[in-house]
Amino acid sequence: MMLTFQVTYFMLAVWIYESPVMFSILSPVLVVGAATGLVVGNLLGLISGFQVLLGPKLPILGMAAFSSGVLRRPVALTIMIAELINNFYFVPILLLTTISAMMIGNLFNQALIKATMEYKGMPVLDWSPPGYAYFVKCKNIMSTSVTAFQPNENAGYVFDTIRNNPRETYPVVEPYYGSARGSAGRDYSREDKMKSSSTSPMSSILEQYETFGRLAGIISRDSLLVILKMHGYKNEPIIPWMVFARFHPNYFSVDTIIQSAEDRSQTINLRQYMDPSPMTLTPEHSMNRAHVLIRSFGTRAIPIVNEEYQVVGMITRADVARYKTWNFFCKYGAYKVPLARDDLFSIPRDGDDPTAT
Repeated sequence: MMLTFQVTYFMLAVWIYESPVMFSILSPVLVVGAATGLVVGNLLGLISGFQVLLGPKLPILGMAAFSSGVLRRPVALTIMIAELINNFYFVPILLLTTISAMMIGNLFNQALIKATMEYKGMPVLDWSPPGYAYFVKCKNIMSTSVTAFQPNENAGYVFDTIRNNPRETYPVVEPYYGSARGSAGRDYSREDKMKSSSTSPMSSILEQYETFGRLAGIISRDSLLVILKMHGYKNEPIIPWMVFARFHPNYFSVDTIIQSAEDRSQTINLRQYMDPSPMTLTPEHSMNRAHVLIRSFGTRAIPIVNEEYQVVGMITRADVARYKTWNFFCKYGAYKVPLARDDLFSIPRDGDDPTAT
């Protein structure tokens, strides 16, 4: 009878979970877990021929093991179940059960809620790097379409770029005049993506990547909005940091900025506002290192450079969150989680339409 209830309730919970009806997954998981614990206890009693020692506690242990295997939250589930049964002396056994269930579940797949969010196009940046991320290179996940600014940039170009581009961080690059060994140089332009001319072994590996100029620093979208709003042009006084702090964190929309023809012809000295020493990686660095840097320091993007310090790509929080690793019998690789919306990882501003794509 209990086995029939357990199977029926489990199938109904799966069916409702896939439906558009909003409900909590916690209650069905606890009920199914308690029924599973009771069924397993009765089967063990029939097979061994002896009364199971923890007979009345088996539904509680089943509840803890099943819920932790599905949700992977051992500490929270332990406290919740202990309060539910009003017996805190049972906490050590519950904690051991939930941790064991979580570790065994991690060997096979990820938590149900995390898998559902990826399926719906809403990947989550994990606290720790995914398994086998050390063997996946940055060149496999970086974006080679880079939008960069020159140190002295036209205000109209900056305005048009941040209005049509949802990125949150932009590299500032200098013209590249050949390698440090004195090779022939050439002028830099936005449309002219140059190749590295160095003949070292590392350059022979990286010469396949198009470059966008030598990295001078990075600047955030929020800083550019404040610069445009406060008219921080080259011939104007430098905007003090108190002005940037005043707008943080409630920055305004780019649509609230009105530029005249004179404003669009002005030049902005980005060296006065950029971060001149950003964290960088090379294409041969691992995804594990990129994940640790982004998660630990809270940065939004990391420029990818070659040995000549030329920008060859960018890795953002979205890239690290979207790319997951898989392993199967010592084979590993990365797969890309599709997004529900293209602007899912862009931060909406006051006045922006959050449903726009």
